[in-house]
Amino acid sequence: MKGRVVFWFHLNVATNSGYVLFKLYGQQCNRCKSEKFEHAMWYPEEVIKVVGNVYNRVGQVYYGFYRPPLRIDRRPGKPRNQHNAELCQACKDGLCREEWTFS
Repeated sequence: MKGRVVFWFHLNVATNSGYVLFKLYGQQCNRCKSEKFEHAMWYPEEVIKVVGNVYNRVGQVYYGFYRPPLRIDRRPGKPRNQHNAELCQACKDGLCREEWTFS
């Protein structure tokens, strides 16, 4: 139910070019105990929301845009199990938390 993605962005003012990088974090399977991390399913409206947040943040940092509130709403759902930090790739990297800030 909870996928994690982390973004990094940079603008080279001298060349007026930049980039946005991202990493999708996954989770290990509880049944098969594989070392492989499987990615979460991302619904189109979630992708639109997250990309909009990144767009707004890049605009604020590099172009002086007004910073609207982060959209942190989630689609409704009832996870069958509690979050398992032992299987979560983002937890293992120290990047899985409920409160999100952009520094």
